[in-house]
Amino acid sequence: MLDLTTPQRQSKKIILFYLFKSIKGLILYFLFAAIGTKSMGEYGWYMNAFIAFIAVMSLLSPVLKYLYFTFHIEDDELIIQKGFLQKERKAIPLERIQSININQNVVQRILGIVSLEVDTAGSKTKELEIPGLERSFASQFKELLQERKEEIVEEVSEATANERSIFKHTSEGEQESDTEEGHLSAAYEHSNKTLQDKTEVAILQLSIFDLLKVGITQNHLKSGGLAIGVAFGSWYKIKDIVEQYFGEWLQQFSFENVVSGTSIGLAVAAVISFLFFSVVISMLLAINKYWDFSIVKKGTDLEVKMGLFNKNEIKIPLSKVQILEFHSNPLRKLLNFQTAQIYQAQSTDNKLGSVSVPACKEEHRVLLQHLIFKQPVEETEQELHCNPFSYARLAFYVISVVAIPLIGAGVYFEAYAGIGLVIAISFFLVFAAFMYGKNSKVIKDDDFVVFKKGWIFPQIIISPVFKTQAVEKWRSVFLQRRREAHFKLHSAAGTRGLRYLEEVAINKLINTINNEVIGSEEKWM
Repeated sequence: MLDLTTPQRQSKKIILFYLFKSIKGLILYFLFAAIGTKSMGEYGWYMNAFIAFIAVMSLLSPVLKYLYFTFHIEDDELIIQKGFLQKERKAIPLERIQSININQNVVQRILGIVSLEVDTAGSKTKELEIPGLERSFASQFKELLQERKEEIVEEVSEATANERSIFKHTSEGEQESDTEEGHLSAAYEHSNKTLQDKTEVAILQLSIFDLLKVGITQNHLKSGGLAIGVAFGSWYKIKDIVEQYFGEWLQQFSFENVVSGTSIGLAVAAVISFLFFSVVISMLLAINKYWDFSIVKKGTDLEVKMGLFNKNEIKIPLSKVQILEFHSNPLRKLLNFQTAQIYQAQSTDNKLGSVSVPACKEEHRVLLQHLIFKQPVEETEQELHCNPFSYARLAFYVISVVAIPLIGAGVYFEAYAGIGLVIAISFFLVFAAFMYGKNSKVIKDDDFVVFKKGWIFPQIIISPVFKTQAVEKWRSVFLQRRREAHFKLHSAAGTRGLRYLEEVAINKLINTINNEVIGSEEKWM
């Protein structure tokens, strides 16, 4: 059992970790010294002295960071103290801790250390990080924090229950016997909880075959864009070296020669190459991100492990989950799986804090929803359908801004094939917007608000009613005469919504949700 009552330091290997992070800066300093001081003549030694001072401080900084970074547990708080010139002290109440994660990047893997990250409710970023711990120490530290947190929460709950019991029994004149009954009930619940906390339920573990399926069905346009960005970004850095050895051969590939020699075959080859490298990059990214992926339910938490170069161990308290989303696309639908996205309380629109669970089959989807929300979506009370013509109308207006000038330019230059292509793409985009609206709706059942969105890339968003923070209806003056409005649902995991719904139906939905939230005794987190 760890003893953290006195200040502890990180592993000494953290000095090398900090030093590695300073190397890039040191290299820049030395390059500046080598190039810049040549033109400064006799005054160059001033700059050399300054550069030497910076270099020495950069080398001393990791040691100072190590010496002046301590952590310990004091009473019911986790204390972090750091800083040499500017001292900082953070105290986090243990009962406020929401999740404790262990991460490890490539440099940390080489050094054999990990980062322990702690965040609390309402934080938008990791509130506390200890970046240099031995893995075994970090695992024990994590378990210790979790146990202490649960003990404190349990003590508070028991004290509250006892106070209520005493008040009730005093008023009824049966204080003594019923207090014993209350203690027995609390002991039973404690025993039951302890037994439950030891239970592990495996939800999903991915094989290399599953990872390849995830990679093949990723967003290849995004991967292709990444490949093009890397190629262009790196080109100017390696151009001189390439031209030194292959200059004469590359002259035939100048921009003018490539444009003048472009043929349909070359264009097709370029498209095939783009798709090939996009798929390869998608697969590599999926393997790197989801390598050795597993998710299990342990006690009242979900524990997720994944990562090849950067390994992540994430603990998600079930009570902290606010929204569960499922995404798919034609390829994933063909392979019979989809991706789940679990949003926690501090998650914002930038999806910080959300955890992705790839390759979920139908049984995994049902199991996840049952473990997180305890019950399935059923017995629809209200179903609000979007107006697909409104989506198509908006798409038509937006596309016309681009398409009409292009068509005008095509008529001027008599490029009729290009005009046909623009019209065909515009028609498809308007039709896609219509189908998006036709397949989008809000469902309200006894316990959930469910958003179903999309046509080619369908999306299901499930949010428990009692976790709703606010509901909103808004409309523009253009929607007033059509008696339509937009609907938004705000939760601790961000905002979700749909557009172009009947205003009367939205009013009824908002009233229903507000009444249920006010009448609910369940805690949103």
